[in-house]
Amino acid sequence: MAAPAGQASCSGLAEAAFAAYTRIRPHVLQTPVVQSGWLGAVGKCTALLKLESEQYANSFKARGAVNKVKSLTAEKLSRGLVTCSTGNHALAFLHACSTSPAAQQAAHTIYLPTTADPAKVAKLKAQGGHVVQYGDDCVLAEYEARRVAAEQGSTYISPYNDWEVMAGQGTVAVELLEQLPDGIDVCIVPVGGGGLIGGIAAVLKAADPACLVVGVQPAASAVMRQSVEAGRIVEAPSSGSLLTLSDATAGG
Repeated sequence: MAAPAGQASCSGLAEAAFAAYTRIRPHVLQTPVVQSGWLGAVGKCTALLKLESEQYANSFKARGAVNKVKSLTAEKLSRGLVTCSTGNHALAFLHACSTSPAAQQAAHTIYLPTTADPAKVAKLKAQGGHVVQYGDDCVLAEYEARRVAAEQGSTYISPYNDWEVMAGQGTVAVELLEQLPDGIDVCIVPVGGGGLIGGIAAVLKAADPACLVVGVQPAASAVMRQSVEAGRIVEAPSSGSLLTLSDATAGG
């Protein structure tokens, strides 16, 4: 994904995250940071958890979705909105639409793979989401969502590969800098499509280049890691991607 013209990829994204924080603050929660004695004992360190599970829609995805929806013009909203998700981004997308009268009125379609968590699918439908399930993998569902959006002339909202979405996710790090003024030595971030770690790394590295940002994926579905190592996109079916409890980070 290319950054908007005139913006360097890392410093520009950090600036965009701080701007996003001002834009989305009325519509997201500042989630707490709590100490984990168990993780601290395992790692022989002070281990802290940023509880994005307590965010609206129960995930950090609310940040990126709200920032994206708030950045759209009335004309783009009027075309209708199409998005794709394994579930969390879709729930966040519905929350984001609720923050804007124009977005509430826009037609929308949410694509999910057929393997999506049934509980998340049911929750989306209960909240009025127009859900279409396609393919047995999030990549296939995304291809179809992009195809339909292009065919209809609708506005496609990526769950990760989007400047405003990444900037919104980067507000997690903006809050961490406020909550942990003594600094952060290491920040461990789950990786699915890469939007969260991209936004967080841009902000933390801008604040302190010595901060180590580490991405983690489930061993059964480490497609992003394999792609980085190969220097090309590794397709999920050929990479040995297996079922995992961490469905939101499966595939990449």
